[in-house]
Amino acid sequence: TCVAGEIKTCDDGQICTEGLCAVCAEDPGGEPNETCLDAVPIGLGVHAGLLLCPDVDEDWYSIALSEGQVLSVTLTQADDETGLALVLVPPSCDDPLISATDNGGTKTLSWTALSPGEYRLRVSTQAGGESAYSLQVNLEEPDCVDDSDCAPGLLCGFYQCVQVPPPCETLWELGCYDGISGNTTD
Repeated sequence: TCVAGEIKTCDDGQICTEGLCAVCAEDPGGEPNETCLDAVPIGLGVHAGLLLCPDVDEDWYSIALSEGQVLSVTLTQADDETGLALVLVPPSCDDPLISATDNGGTKTLSWTALSPGEYRLRVSTQAGGESAYSLQVNLEEPDCVDDSDCAPGLLCGFYQCVQVPPPCETLWELGCYDGISGNTTD
């Protein structure tokens, strides 16, 4: 047995999670996955018992997104001793697109893919250390990607079918849709 947060209660290459020593090399998250290019595919659902091991470990996961899909990810830590960070990185592995927000014990992020590709999730420590964690990964399909996906009389507006405003009798009518520039007069 071990005590989370106490130094050297487990052997080298192990971390303490839920009172037991876990072997980092047996991380179900797919070690080695320390860089964007080494990201391992992650599916939908809950992925429990993932390990962020000591020192410079980062865990990278990849997920394919289609245009308009909404990715939602929740990270839950086994302990609060090590602050973990969760970010979403574009297919190019450039700077992160979004960082997860802290919701009192969990971190969550949500992103609508504006273009298809293999996006990356990065889990890292904010101050060094180690931790066990779980990820819950969900995808929501868009209502539409273009106008042809919508019923007659509806247009696709940011991946949702929306009612087309009626044309105006005059351009000066309050709340009038001009039909050319998409502007309204308010």
